[in-house]
Parts: sequence; C-alpha cells; structure tokens
Amino acid sequence: MCKVVTDGNMAELRKLLLDCDVNAASEPDSKNQWTPLHSACENGFADIVQLLMSRPELDVTGISSAKVANATPVHLAVKRQHTVVVQALVLHALAALISDSVAVAATQFLAAFLAPEFPLDITARADVIQAVWAAHEDAAERLTMRNRLLEQYPAQPHDVLSRVVW
Repeated sequence: MCKVVTDGNMAELRKLLLDCDVNAASEPDSKNQWTPLHSACENGFADIVQLLMSRPELDVTGISSAKVANATPVHLAVKRQHTVVVQALVLHALAALISDSVAVAATQFLAAFLAPEFPLDITARADVIQAVWAAHEDAAERLTMRNRLLEQYPAQPHDVLSRVVW
C-alpha cells in the first residue's frame, strides 16, 4: 500500500483500503516501519492524507511506528514543509482529543509530536507554526493555559508537557 501512496495513485489506494490494514508497515521486517500515512505526509499528498484519515482505525499520530522509524507522520510533513498536511493532521487529531473533553489535550497532542526525542527544530519554521495554530483556534489559549498549569504545578521529568520545545 505504501508504494501506491508514494506513487500518488488514489484510485488504486481506494481499492486497497477495502482489504488492507491502513496502519500496516511498508516493510514489516525492516527498521523503517513507515505506514501509508508516513509516505503520504512525506510526499505532501493532502488528498491521500484526507482519504487515509477517513478510516476510523488509522493511527494518525504514528507514535507506535515512530519509535522505530524515528519520525511521526507530522514530523515528516513539517520537515518537508507541507503545511496543508500538517494542518490536516493536527485538525484531525485535535478533533478526537477535544471530543474527550480533556482540558489540556490539544497541548499534550502537540507536545507529543514536538518532544525532544524527535530532533526537529521548528523555531525557524513560522509557516509551520502558523499552520498548527490555524488548525485549532484555541491552540494559543491552550498553550497559555499549559504554561499557567506548569507554573502552579511544576512538571515532572517524565511529564510530556515538560518536554515541549516551544
């Protein structure tokens, strides 16, 4: 399926999605455990990202394979400057988290992607930052809330919120 995604073949992908696991690694035995979403994000195929995200079983964070591949789908989109894809991923994941009514969920989601174990310098990427903010209008407010919470309750070393690289 990753080959079809890399080629940008929407028609063939639609057929494969009927029978294939959308989270399956391209090469299960290799170090590269990229999923079709990784490939679509790296190549900036926003339409394919949207199609993959229409599948409820999709692991949009790619965290499970990120430990091996050393990059989540959003990291690949950021690295390649595919801001439309970054925005789509953030919107999709935030919608799921916010529907759970978790107050700091949006910040936790972004923090998980931007934690130091994934070396990615976004400080010089104003367009990516703007895409992330645009993905959810409350993101800046939530980040401010996160900072206030950390001032009141200092984060522990294992706390993902304490590792944000902003």
